Amino acid sequence: MSSRVSVDSPARRWAAAGGVAVLLLGIWWAAPGRRAQARRTASGVPELHVWSGWMGHERDAFEEIVAAFNVEHPHVRLVNTSTAQDDSKVFRAIVSGAPPDVFFIWNSEYVGALAQHGALRPLDDLMARTGPLAEDILAGGLAQCRYEGRMYALPYLVDAYALFWNKGLFREAGLDPERPPKTLEELLEVAARLTVVGPDGGLTRMGMAPFALHHVCALMGGSLYDADHHRVTADSAENVRALEWLCALVERQGGSAQVDAFSAGFGEYASSQQEYFAGKVAMVESGQWWPSFTERFAREMDYGVCALPYPADRPDLRNTVPFGGNFACIPAGSRHPDLAWEFLAWTQTRVAQAHFARVMHGVPNLKQFLELPELTTGSRENEAFGVVCSLAGGPNGRAFPVTPANTLFSRELELAVDFATHGTKTPAQAMHDVTVRVQREIDQILEAGR
Repeated sequence: MSSRVSVDSPARRWAAAGGVAVLLLGIWWAAPGRRAQARRTASGVPELHVWSGWMGHERDAFEEIVAAFNVEHPHVRLVNTSTAQDDSKVFRAIVSGAPPDVFFIWNSEYVGALAQHGALRPLDDLMARTGPLAEDILAGGLAQCRYEGRMYALPYLVDAYALFWNKGLFREAGLDPERPPKTLEELLEVAARLTVVGPDGGLTRMGMAPFALHHVCALMGGSLYDADHHRVTADSAENVRALEWLCALVERQGGSAQVDAFSAGFGEYASSQQEYFAGKVAMVESGQWWPSFTERFAREMDYGVCALPYPADRPDLRNTVPFGGNFACIPAGSRHPDLAWEFLAWTQTRVAQAHFARVMHGVPNLKQFLELPELTTGSRENEAFGVVCSLAGGPNGRAFPVTPANTLFSRELELAVDFATHGTKTPAQAMHDVTVRVQREIDQILEAGR
């Protein structure tokens, strides 16, 4: 989902990060390999407990997946518990020595920390036994599952990001509605053309909503971390350029004070009052679920979807796609690790991928399922979804690096945006500070684990 320049206060972000850090620290002392007593049904069939984050109709969709697995696998009974998108519940269960058999991480930034603390079972031997092959998985999804050369998670659908634009607002601004910006430089110009200032001097429309810094870094060809040498590289020239571009995007639309004031009035994300659906923002970076949202909240909108722009001097970065997703892990203390893997392997089959993708609007994480006609044809929504799937299958998929300090890393990048867009620090200084602080944290974590 697109990030805003000022979503909440730094104090709130640090409080949230601190709470997670305390839970993760507890894993060091929790003997994660200890298993609670296995449970069985009255008929003696082992119960396999999965914790997932989905709620509402998404939980209902996952329950259908659970039911389908149970029908095909009568020798085990899979039981789902929703964590309501609260990953800390899993951390507490691990610390207490009573984890589920398999769980989904709502925020993939925790994969590295959990693996570093010995809380996850490596999956390499299981994959080698039954598949899927690593080369069959979308690279942007796979990259979020590996830590220190080993697989600690498996994607079940992925999120892939693209550019969505309101063609009606392009026409209103005298722009060709069939020609979205191709380069990041052009995007700045188009965003400025689409921005509207009201009689009181305040914004009434923004051309482009600012989005996550690490996504812009990917578009610029920047790498945030050198895993081979455990070095944070947030202050590389490409990443500094990314923050400079994000600052320019804010400035071209009135500056940080104007953008902050305008953003404060944005409506609920999944509603017709969301800024893009309400016509307050003409372009947005979002994921493959956006066509479904558009049909629900702005059915009459004439819109388009295409690859995010690239730097004019780097045509090799054309069709770069930032990735996110849902990631399943088997805790070190799983009661039934082999049965847990049986379920995870089943999630990679066509029936499981296609059904969940159709209901959840997630991109299949296996390359062979990206062009399934039931997902990509038959309606405007499906065709737009298919565009994102096609982009996801390209060679330029990028994801946030897996480190043992990603909670801190992501918060530091958010702070860097706040500092730079508000003129408190230069982009170069902000990214230097990110590098120093995150590097110090990673060094301490790795040293403690030796």
